[in-house]
Amino acid sequence: MVNKKKLSVLVLTMIACLTLLCACDNTSASVSNVINDNTKDAYDDSDSHIGWDEAKSHEGETVTVVGKVVGTKYARDTNGEPTFLDIGLDYPDPDRFSVVIWGDSRDNFSVEPESYYLNKTVAVTGDLYLREGVANMKIDDESDIKILK
Repeated sequence: MVNKKKLSVLVLTMIACLTLLCACDNTSASVSNVINDNTKDAYDDSDSHIGWDEAKSHEGETVTVVGKVVGTKYARDTNGEPTFLDIGLDYPDPDRFSVVIWGDSRDNFSVEPESYYLNKTVAVTGDLYLREGVANMKIDDESDIKILK
């Protein structure tokens, strides 16, 4: 016959172990995805991943830029209906990194980019170009942008 006191202790110990395992698993997952918005992305050692503040020096290259979306705008009344996702610094700061989604590409997104990506740290892949001294990247599909946190 099983001693009820020993069984209770065993069950409580198992619950404590499972709780600890879950907490450790979540901690390691979030630690591996920690990104410093001002430096190279910590989750990948690839040289093609750069921080948003390094974008200007990579004009003409295809890279993945990492940073937090701090400002957005859907300019539906502007020619081409662009959506802007400003990373690192918000418009009109000339040191910002700006992702541009043209109106004819909005259907390639299952969400409204200006709402969905705001305040999220993302990795965005494409060709870098400068426009009026601001680093920009045009993307055409939601597969070009990944949420990191």
